[in-house]
Amino acid sequence: MSTHIVGPRVYEAKTGADRWFPVYLVDATDGCSAETGIAHGSLSVKYSPEGADSLSSYSPGADNWREAGEGKYWLRIGSDEFSDEQQYAISVAATGCRTDEFSVDAHDLLFGELVDDIGDIAYAIDDIIYDVEIGGVVVDSINNDAITAAAVATGAIDALALTADALAEIADTVWRELISDHEGTPGSFAEVQRWVIQALCGKILCNSTDNTLRIYNTDGASVLVTLTHAEIGDQVSRVPDNVVL
Repeated sequence: MSTHIVGPRVYEAKTGADRWFPVYLVDATDGCSAETGIAHGSLSVKYSPEGADSLSSYSPGADNWREAGEGKYWLRIGSDEFSDEQQYAISVAATGCRTDEFSVDAHDLLFGELVDDIGDIAYAIDDIIYDVEIGGVVVDSINNDAITAAAVATGAIDALALTADALAEIADTVWRELISDHEGTPGSFAEVQRWVIQALCGKILCNSTDNTLRIYNTDGASVLVTLTHAEIGDQVSRVPDNVVL
């Protein structure tokens, strides 16, 4: 049985990953008779990256060496050896055999993977072109914080942009607010409403001795308003005088 090897062999590999490569072992004398039964322990495997001035040794275990038959073998190598994107020279020698040599081009992506990525990019571009319409862009979703306040024009959101349901929800939310959370400024609706509630919920004490009428806060201790009758009887002074009832 003879094995003929024609021309240089260059294979493709992925950086940092093992891959199987074919190895052909023939008789060292006639250069064509197939050498069989070569075990992994009998091999001398050397490799070097492009431009290197020395060779590194690789010792394949039983799991990284397979005999296919008729002088044809498979060598698995690469996970620790092909660390960078470059070309590597590999040689496989065994006693009584001619040294088999081949090259490996290692890249981060195999050609098939690169083609797939290019295809994905092409599909993505097609989707973008399809979604772009006159006057704007149609998108399926927007990432969080993608639209900032600066990106929204002044007046872009007005009453016409809100539906009736939205207006109703805003009104309902306002009426559900706690009065205690809104003290209000003097004379405001919030202040008047707060005083009315406090007056209605508090205690009223009439003192005939000093001719006063006191309205207490809901705590029953602090006085909200003191009404003092004047001596004339048809006028009433109010303390404090800035309270609106």
